[in-house]
Amino acid sequence: MKKVSVWLLVLTLLFLTACQPTVSPAPPSAGTTVTTATTTTVTTTTTTTATTASNTVTTTVQPTVKTKYDAMGTGMEKPENFVADVLEYYVYVYRLDENGKRIEGLRNKTLQQEINDYIQAHETETRAVAVQIVNGYLSVETQDDAVFYDLYEGKRIAFTDLFFKDTELAVPFRDCIRRAIQSESVAQKEWGNPTDGLDPLEFVGLKADHTRFSLTTITLPKETYHFPVDIVASIDGMHGDSVLSVARDMQDVFEDTVEIRCRIAYRTAHTQKEPLGDTLYAVNCLDPSYYPNVPVKKINEAIRTASNAFVSQESLKAWVKRFGDTADSRVGLISYGGIGLGEWTDRYFKLQGTFQAGSMGEVPYGILKFYDRLTGDEVAYDRFLKDGWKEASVWYDACSDVGYYFEAHEADQTLSEIPDLKNAVPIYIGVKNGAYLLNIAPQGGDIPLVTAVIPFDYVDWSL
Repeated sequence: MKKVSVWLLVLTLLFLTACQPTVSPAPPSAGTTVTTATTTTVTTTTTTTATTASNTVTTTVQPTVKTKYDAMGTGMEKPENFVADVLEYYVYVYRLDENGKRIEGLRNKTLQQEINDYIQAHETETRAVAVQIVNGYLSVETQDDAVFYDLYEGKRIAFTDLFFKDTELAVPFRDCIRRAIQSESVAQKEWGNPTDGLDPLEFVGLKADHTRFSLTTITLPKETYHFPVDIVASIDGMHGDSVLSVARDMQDVFEDTVEIRCRIAYRTAHTQKEPLGDTLYAVNCLDPSYYPNVPVKKINEAIRTASNAFVSQESLKAWVKRFGDTADSRVGLISYGGIGLGEWTDRYFKLQGTFQAGSMGEVPYGILKFYDRLTGDEVAYDRFLKDGWKEASVWYDACSDVGYYFEAHEADQTLSEIPDLKNAVPIYIGVKNGAYLLNIAPQGGDIPLVTAVIPFDYVDWSL
């Protein structure tokens, strides 16, 4: 009787095992990386008084689905009380000849050869590579991939090493790509091209295996992301989270024959675009969700007021009149330009716009304002200039008959005296040849616009 009971029990277990349901995971969505499902063996043991029966039950574990790029920064620890540098150094050092692009001038010749070998292996007649060198870091972007080097350490690094340790990348990347998609959509509309597939809100994130990066950009090939055109997005709004925000002059890594240039690091603020009056342009107002401890409402009101006044017909007429041209046909026309809002150190925001006014775009027109992110107040441009800056600067008459000249100054236009700067209006600030260039519009006198070339030693952005 006992034997019959045992056999009935065994047959029952075998029947139940055969009836276990098999679970098939849903197929992954497009652009999804799926790890291989694993099979786990579970042994169940049933004991009777007479004998022991062991049965093997096979179950399927659901696969892990990685839906988007979720990398974190793997660079050095972010220093305590870190403040991003305003300046950055860059090199344009490769030559293009019958053998293609080549890097020259590195003191580390072994590293130089390694980089050039990579370039040669990936550049063809129809597929060029892009090289960037900023603050001691170098990137080579190909049509399929990219490599990165720390020139000071003399070694290849990962893209994520360009960001301080544990910095979140996915969401900031998504936001800057959405801005690029929006800009591309506007451009395509202006050119009369279809904009289907260029909805920024439909973009949820990079694919997990995305590799098209450079030091400053993210490229999304149209074939991979199903856009009508390639999307190239600037990695903006993350300057303070990147090791690139540490200025390094690269004197130790390049030979003396290499020209090392300097510029102001571009740090875009997190903004929301609003129509700028009845113009085709937009004003960039601060996004309050990114700045919870900043008097955003106060600053945005000041930005709107200043931007609308800047592009008004009255302002344009008054500005062009300063240059001696009162013809109505040459007033109110803007050839090109824009207004941007950037983070300036960790304390200020900078509103800067540059336009070309007049029928031929021959009259430069600019706006430059600083706002304190603690108080919301506008800050005068000379707050950051040390005592003696006027005397230490070289002054130029900035007027010219040709083209864009905010960053140009000729020796024969040097002023013998410091102009009267009472109530003068700042127009533009930039960097050239190791000095700041500040364009100022005096309110009196015969010169409507002057340029001050200010030595670095007389500028302190922490004031």
